Amino acid sequence: FIRDELLFREGIHLGLDKGDQIIQNRVIQKVKYLLQKKAEAAVENEEALLEAWYLQHRDKWKVPIRLSFRQIFVSKTTPQAEQKIKKFYQDLITNPALNITNLGTRASFPKKMMRASYSNVKNRFGTAFADIVFTLPANHRWNPPFRTENGWYLVRILAKQGGKVPPLAKIKRQVALSLRKYQQKQRIEQRVIELAPNYKITVNAPWDYHSSLFSDIDTAKTP
Repeated sequence: FIRDELLFREGIHLGLDKGDQIIQNRVIQKVKYLLQKKAEAAVENEEALLEAWYLQHRDKWKVPIRLSFRQIFVSKTTPQAEQKIKKFYQDLITNPALNITNLGTRASFPKKMMRASYSNVKNRFGTAFADIVFTLPANHRWNPPFRTENGWYLVRILAKQGGKVPPLAKIKRQVALSLRKYQQKQRIEQRVIELAPNYKITVNAPWDYHSSLFSDIDTAKTP
């Protein structure tokens, strides 16, 4: 320990810590860590505070919707495409048990998707299709035909899961972690603003410490 301490102090005396980005980043990390631990000790996540944070950011906690559906596609290049898709729709309304295996245009689109996310559907069918099907009701009925840039579709929603915000009791740990991170960030930013008047900052270009709190800068303690 003594040997390492002597070498460390000699390095500081020789100015080896100056201009070294790795050392600078390490010191910044350690200071931020200390401020974060102080923030955790200073502010406890009381029930009222947690509930307020939960309500303020409800969209953040919402479980993404996942769809299960079947679809029939008729390409826009198919002669009388609109008439054909409407005929399929009427046939299915009349006979919901109708075999759909051979209905529509052969395409790379899957006939069926299960528990698909919005991004999954968008990647396979396109944005227009995804935007429409995620608004359809999950009533196990064939919906009226609609058109996108590819052609005409009939869609039957088999199941729609998610799309709701879980009760606070179920995601309390997740909400508490989010709130703690926010508190830590606020504490660090506030502390940097408090420290700024104590240091002389030399830069080569105009700099606003309020908008660039953690920019790479050379600092020297004022007398």
